[in-house]
Amino acid sequence: GTIFFRSGAADIFRSMQEVFYKKNIDEEEALGLLVRDNAKIAKRVKKINVSYNFIGYHLRSCYAEAIKPLKVAHFHPGGGLRRAGVENSLRFFKGENKLGVPLITSQLIKLLRYHRIG
Repeated sequence: GTIFFRSGAADIFRSMQEVFYKKNIDEEEALGLLVRDNAKIAKRVKKINVSYNFIGYHLRSCYAEAIKPLKVAHFHPGGGLRRAGVENSLRFFKGENKLGVPLITSQLIKLLRYHRIG
C-alpha cells in the first residue's frame, strides 16, 4: 500500500513504528491497529478510495467500491496473490479473475508485452 504523512504526523509514524516492531507486523497493519484502537489517531487519518491502490484482495467488494477506471494496480507481474489464491497476478489483472474484467489498461498490457513481461 501507499501511506502519505504530513510533517505534523511524526507522532503517528513513531507510534506505528513501535507497534510494528513490538508485534512483528508491517506498517499497514500497525496503522490499522492504531486507527482501530486510538480515537485521536483515527480522527487524523483519512483512507483514500481503493482505486488509488487496487490490490485484488476481496475482489468483488473492493471493485464495487473503487472509482473506475482504477488509478493504481498494485501487483508484481511475476508473482501471485497468495492470500487470494491467485497463482499469476498479471493474468489476474489482465482479466482472468472472478469478475472477468481487466483491472489494468490495454496501454499497460501493451507496455508490459513490449518489455516481454508476462
